[in-house]
Amino acid sequence: MKIEIATIEDVPELMELHDKAFFAIAAEVNWLDAPGLKESLEQALEDFPKYMTLKMLSDEGKIVGSVRGRVEEGSLYIGRLMVLPECQKNGYGRILLREIQSMLPHSRTWLDTSGDVPETVSFYEREGFRTFESKRFENGVSWIFMEKSEARVIRRFYVTSELLRKKKSLISFLEVFVHEFFCFFTPFFRFFV
Repeated sequence: MKIEIATIEDVPELMELHDKAFFAIAAEVNWLDAPGLKESLEQALEDFPKYMTLKMLSDEGKIVGSVRGRVEEGSLYIGRLMVLPECQKNGYGRILLREIQSMLPHSRTWLDTSGDVPETVSFYEREGFRTFESKRFENGVSWIFMEKSEARVIRRFYVTSELLRKKKSLISFLEVFVHEFFCFFTPFFRFFV
């Protein structure tokens, strides 16, 4: 498996992955008309440039997982973390989640998801996220907003050590070190500017 930045040419395959990954969850919470499941190709193409999207490729070059994120005012929003159902339970979601966080400088991370799928909620909680807001739609589906602060230096260095194991070179070490340094200290620089 390898992770790359997705291109706009990947959008049709990402939409197919999205439908396969989220249809079962939508059925579980009885929300088959969820807005994301009705997205058109045109809408997906229009939204694509607003995010950095990562794709996880199998050895055969097929997209088996993806996640997207964007940073606004120091907050990283993570969306559409998805893995093909037949590839789930292998740690791919965790790898993608950590990779997008390591690639985009931020001081806070947040996401939203269905609160009616305990397995998903506990996955994010194990990754350090906590619910800060929730709401219930008219159809009864619970929707929660989760966040975590990047003040957890230990977590950052754990991500760094994972990247180093993958890249295994001095140049990569320096790239990651500089990236991690600026990710951690960026919020403090605001006081001096």
